[in-house]
Amino acid sequence: QKELNEYQQQKTTVLAKLEEATQEQKEQVQQCLSQEKQILNSGNARAIQSHTKKLKSISSAIFYSKAENFVLPFMYLKNYTPDKFKDYSTIPSIIEDGNKALEHNNYLVVKNCVYLMSQELKSDKSSSAEDFLGGITGIK
Repeated sequence: QKELNEYQQQKTTVLAKLEEATQEQKEQVQQCLSQEKQILNSGNARAIQSHTKKLKSISSAIFYSKAENFVLPFMYLKNYTPDKFKDYSTIPSIIEDGNKALEHNNYLVVKNCVYLMSQELKSDKSSSAEDFLGGITGIK
């Protein structure tokens, strides 16, 4: 039951974003939905979870294909303490660039700042770049 609820929730989310999707992403969603009946009727919890994960991945890719959606991750990262970074010496200038970019709605620069800062995160469980990007942006 839990797996079915999560699947339905993720399906609703991805369908709501479909208008913004690329043709490739729309095809990926269509492929997932074409297998839906078979997967759900199987009753196999792992298969349903795997299918849900695919939809979540597509949903994240759609959302973060728009550079303006990197504002929130930038805001999180710029408020991290220096001890969260491997080498903090470059971070203040990246934050400054990101803040200037926000003032001018230059979201591509903000997106780049998120990537640069996330690469400098220490790789402990609480702040690794992969966990941060996967957890906040869905990017792996």
